[in-house]
Amino acid sequence: MSSLNTAEATHKKLNIVIISYHYFGSKKKAGFHFLANALNDMGHDVTFVTGFFSLLSIIRWDRRIKEEGFLINLFKPKIIDGVTCIINGTLFHPAAALPNCINELFSRFVTPRRNLRKKCSNADIVIFESDPSLLYQNKLNYKENSKTIYRVSDSLKMLGLPKQVLDIEKKIENTFTSISCPTKVIYDTFNTNNKTLLHHGIQKKLFDQDLSNSPYSQNSINHVFIGNSYLDFDFLEIAAKSFPSHKFHIFGSFASSKYPENVIFHGYKPFTALVPYIKNADTGLHIVTNENNVAESLGDSLKVHQYSYCNLPIIAPAPVKTDRSNFFKYEYQNEKSIIDCINNALNSPKNFINQVHDWKEVAQKLIEG
Repeated sequence: MSSLNTAEATHKKLNIVIISYHYFGSKKKAGFHFLANALNDMGHDVTFVTGFFSLLSIIRWDRRIKEEGFLINLFKPKIIDGVTCIINGTLFHPAAALPNCINELFSRFVTPRRNLRKKCSNADIVIFESDPSLLYQNKLNYKENSKTIYRVSDSLKMLGLPKQVLDIEKKIENTFTSISCPTKVIYDTFNTNNKTLLHHGIQKKLFDQDLSNSPYSQNSINHVFIGNSYLDFDFLEIAAKSFPSHKFHIFGSFASSKYPENVIFHGYKPFTALVPYIKNADTGLHIVTNENNVAESLGDSLKVHQYSYCNLPIIAPAPVKTDRSNFFKYEYQNEKSIIDCINNALNSPKNFINQVHDWKEVAQKLIEG
């Protein structure tokens, strides 16, 4: 399978299929949503496929079910913001909680349905996310001169996916035209010649708006965290008690009990509502826990790029691997380390130099690579 040349990818309107865990109509947006929007805005014909949804998803009441229009979309394609949306229903899929022998069986039921097969057979580019949808790679037919890209949004091991998915990743890694990695840690896990390092992007136009009206009280010190997982609650408790006059703003679906009143849990907010909090904060909190050594791979996560574009000092635990000049590290559960880290971050000159891409830049580099 030969690849499209750079000139074609730049000027031709392409049929692009994105296969992801996510549902495009979700209120909570991930990198693949922004990537699809960017490609659509560039004039390409984009199909966003929720790669698998099975009886197991229903049994565990998968959060995607609750999204508006999801169940209707399960039975027929839908257009959302100019993007064609398909949900690929399967009978079963492998899951980390199941025994290996069951997952081996269930892997056989992860099947591309007619709509997905048809879209891929006519696509110029098919982009896979790091999830069980990788099991489709050897079950799809592509047209001549098409390109397949594995955009590794997260480490499969970090996500805790079952052995069958980890195995298929290694088995098929050389079958892709290219493997696109958002972090150096992920890049180093592949021993192939088709890999590239391409960091996440941000929606620069949102951050470039005039946001002179800060959501924070005048002359206050404010730290902001955005995300939905891996929050280091020990840091929060120590930091809030050590700096009672500071405000710690937490955005995401987290329980809000037992913490000092200067820890403010805002819950889930649309991303556009978060931008003023990020842009006007004194520090960006990247206070992530380290289950399964997850922290080391988060040195270039999406929030890191958002914080960096706003020139924020970033507070993070020691295991996070990064060369960025705006990082300030602390040791887990170490009060002195946490206090010193916050003070160093606040007292640092705000003249960091960090390259940050817009999602359209990422999208262009991805389809050209």
